[in-house]
Amino acid sequence: MTDGDNPKSKVRQMLTAEHVLALIPVSRSTLFRLERDRLFPLGQAITPHRKLWFEHEVIAWQEALLDPNSALSQALKLRVAKKTRSRLPQPKAGPLFDRIPLFDRIEGQGPSGNTLHDFRRGDGHRLKG
Repeated sequence: MTDGDNPKSKVRQMLTAEHVLALIPVSRSTLFRLERDRLFPLGQAITPHRKLWFEHEVIAWQEALLDPNSALSQALKLRVAKKTRSRLPQPKAGPLFDRIPLFDRIEGQGPSGNTLHDFRRGDGHRLKG
């Protein structure tokens, strides 16, 4: 094997964040979050404020994303499922939950004669209102 055959000895194309974002339609924050979570190839910092990615690593990432059996695809599906689950309404606490009103509104007079609105949870905890 000669030095010309070794892929590490060849000059490889590098992409800026703008180029990567043109290929992968996510926000800049999401790109760096995926990189931080090791779900995207790590970029190479060439200066304190400039990072580049190897083009072949980004292409390999895209190919792995398309393969439903790849570890990357499974990890991203799990990540999306966790985020979706956290947005779903939480189950009720039990049969007692249906009988306790969530909030009771109590009106009264304040020291200046103004009407006060006092909100209390069903367990009697006072909320500012």
